[in-house]
Amino acid sequence: MTQKPDFGPKDDWQAFRTCSRVHGGPCTRCGVLTYFGYHVRTKGPKQVLGKDCFLAVFPKLLAEGEKLYTPQNGLTVLQQYLQQYGELDKSYKVVAVETPIVLVLQNSLQYLVKLDTVVEDANGVWVLEHKSTASPKAFSDTWWAQFEPNSQLSGQVAACQQQYGRCDGVILNGLSFRHGVRMGFVVACQRQVFQRTEEQVEDWRSNVLKVIDRIDQDSINLDEPTVLQQWEKNEQMCGWCAYRPLCISCGAEGVREACYKTVDNPLAYQTE
Repeated sequence: MTQKPDFGPKDDWQAFRTCSRVHGGPCTRCGVLTYFGYHVRTKGPKQVLGKDCFLAVFPKLLAEGEKLYTPQNGLTVLQQYLQQYGELDKSYKVVAVETPIVLVLQNSLQYLVKLDTVVEDANGVWVLEHKSTASPKAFSDTWWAQFEPNSQLSGQVAACQQQYGRCDGVILNGLSFRHGVRMGFVVACQRQVFQRTEEQVEDWRSNVLKVIDRIDQDSINLDEPTVLQQWEKNEQMCGWCAYRPLCISCGAEGVREACYKTVDNPLAYQTE
């Protein structure tokens, strides 16, 4: 666990510790940045608190030679975000930050959802989601279209409804940043609101149950050591998957032993 710095109100640091515990370590890259920026802005302390906390923690998360995710670039992203949305976001009351919710789908079937931030204002209860990108197509119609429909956002709405009684939509903050040879570090921020009807949430729930059913069918004969061959693969998402080396190696035992470990309860981190 990261050591407590000698600055900042107790509730700020406690909230950050909670976030760190959920993820097994401090939130990485822009996650820690947007968390502190948002928390400081809505709670009221001077922005120097968020800056100091960020500079104390963020450098420890960087790989040697990192050029894009640097502390100064991170502060630039935060400053741009505050400039565009700081005044508007003051109307929000922070309900929860980095909250994992066990969503009950059907009978004993459970689905884990993590909400970046839940806020409330005069118009309702909202999930605040952050998406960072370095794509040159950021904020184009095609880029925004990936969130409508989108299983993650639909699940967030369903989880927020279960936990807080209502959800009026997901406020999605897009954070675009990249480093150009001529222009240097370039930052842009945009946001859109995505809402789900009751029918859309139920349709999402039905689709998830179908996926679970397919997984159950794949799991019928898992006594063989070549477990990997039993599972249906979603190769469109392989670039983001932590098990990618295992799939490339076709389940090689050496890769399995070198890169992964078996745990009795994968969700134990929630209570540690």
